[in-house]
Amino acid sequence: MGVFVLDGSIVMSFVKNTGLFHETMLKHFDQMDVNHRGLLTLAEFQPFVESLNLDMEFDFGVPVPMTQAELALKCSSVFDLFDTNHDGFIDAGEFESQLREIFEGIALGLGQTSVHLIVNDSSILKEVAALTTGCQL
Repeated sequence: MGVFVLDGSIVMSFVKNTGLFHETMLKHFDQMDVNHRGLLTLAEFQPFVESLNLDMEFDFGVPVPMTQAELALKCSSVFDLFDTNHDGFIDAGEFESQLREIFEGIALGLGQTSVHLIVNDSSILKEVAALTTGCQL
């Protein structure tokens, strides 16, 4: 776990550095591609979705854990968003394209506002901060 500060300009500089962004996304894609076919199945993609901590819903600020069935449905829904050609797999291009849109949205949403984030050591956001600020986190 680590704590670091990000703002929209840091995230956007990462996205606009196309070589660095591509290399980072490919590295994370390859880590998920357990069978090394160049395609992610739902089973390979699910740990990534779970690492985003989408397994909690909030009711007036109080965390309400999801059931396994609810989590499986959420993972499947996110998988469908990434699988833009609807062939039942996510290729590296789909993965990178969807994450580019997500990171651009994060950057625009943050704007000039700095936020403190607590993330897992394997988080892409932790890597963004380290790569764009030169800090070893």
